[in-house]
Amino acid sequence: MGAQPEIIDEVAGAVTGTLGSASVTHTELTIALKDQPGDPQIIPLQGSWFPDAFGGSMGELLQAIAEGRQPMTSGDDNLATIRMASAAELPATIK
Repeated sequence: MGAQPEIIDEVAGAVTGTLGSASVTHTELTIALKDQPGDPQIIPLQGSWFPDAFGGSMGELLQAIAEGRQPMTSGDDNLATIRMASAAELPATIK
């Protein structure tokens, strides 16, 4: 098995909105709702993106090639995801 990525920052990502916030580390997802202060929901996470999740998507791609069909996800799907994430991030950068 290959080397695991180094965790440089404990918080890998965080989002704050009108209803509350969500943050994720390599071990848990925390959801805090503004109408329930002091009661965050903490969801333990198992596995890691690489290789755990990567194996599933790569396996699907290889299976699709072997069966001569389009994979369940495509480069177009990935591009749409990047566009959506970028659009969601844009208002946070405008001051």
